[in-house]
Amino acid sequence: MENLNAQDLLRIIGAGNSLIYVVTDNERRTEGIVALSAARIKGAGDPYIWTCTEGLTRDGASFKETIEPLSALDFAIAQPGPAIFLFKDISSFWGGNPFIIRKLKEFAVRAQSKVLIVIGEDEAVPERLREDIVILYQGLPAIADIKAHLEFLKERIPLLAQACESDPELSGRLVVAAQGLDLIEIERSIRTFNQSQAGSGNEIVTALFETKRQIIRKSGIMEFVINDADPDHLGGMENLKHWLDRREKAFGLDNISTGAKMPKGVLIMGISGCGKSLFVKVIAAQWRLPLIRLDMAVVYGEHSVRRRPACARHSVPQRRLHPVSSG
Repeated sequence: MENLNAQDLLRIIGAGNSLIYVVTDNERRTEGIVALSAARIKGAGDPYIWTCTEGLTRDGASFKETIEPLSALDFAIAQPGPAIFLFKDISSFWGGNPFIIRKLKEFAVRAQSKVLIVIGEDEAVPERLREDIVILYQGLPAIADIKAHLEFLKERIPLLAQACESDPELSGRLVVAAQGLDLIEIERSIRTFNQSQAGSGNEIVTALFETKRQIIRKSGIMEFVINDADPDHLGGMENLKHWLDRREKAFGLDNISTGAKMPKGVLIMGISGCGKSLFVKVIAAQWRLPLIRLDMAVVYGEHSVRRRPACARHSVPQRRLHPVSSG
């Protein structure tokens, strides 16, 4: 399950699953979802949180005797329910450790209105646990999550609230620009804008795009293009402009810019200097889409490199950016 939220987690817990593994690279967001779910379970209270440095903690109380994984699991098994336990680091210990695996299986059998949630970045789960554990995936935030978080930030960042008030369309543009980023990355970008004391909504959008640019640059084969093109910059190409307008009316700009009803696309061919790159920029600008340049020379070079096992390989981050690609 992608884009796990509190409602989904409650439904899975309500189905009688007591041992859950969430694959995530953002433990803060997952911890927030677990805490929100625990608050909706009668009698559960705040979740117990386990780390390899602090052991189990809850409501500011620390249980130092639970720093060792086996001791923490014994504690969880012994506690009466209802209760939720969130183990942050135990996936680093369970590989090749039959004692931890056995304790987790015992918890699954003896749970009785208790839930143990493990979070980690590795999708691999010990084979012996697969019959007892439910595997979930914490994806990137959905559009509704981004909208809610932006409203939350407006209450705490006056410059953001002022910019949205002066430009009624800014909130929608920010939602589109923020897609593909996690909530922490969105907040960090906007707070960076706030520190600069800038006042333009366009500069907030640029701050979000800059964060995406840094993420994409790590792939080694793609480049995020800062796009300042305007449809008025493009002369001629009336048929292509007509195609843009028709698709926008048919699918709706909001659907296109969020990727919900993205048209199949258009193939542009021509000699160097005839305006292909400019038209691609205009498409991205008119449809409020990020523009990503894919370096085919690097792709083909990478393909040949992969035939040599000794060479390093690039990895492309899996981000939902809904790009218009420029080759």
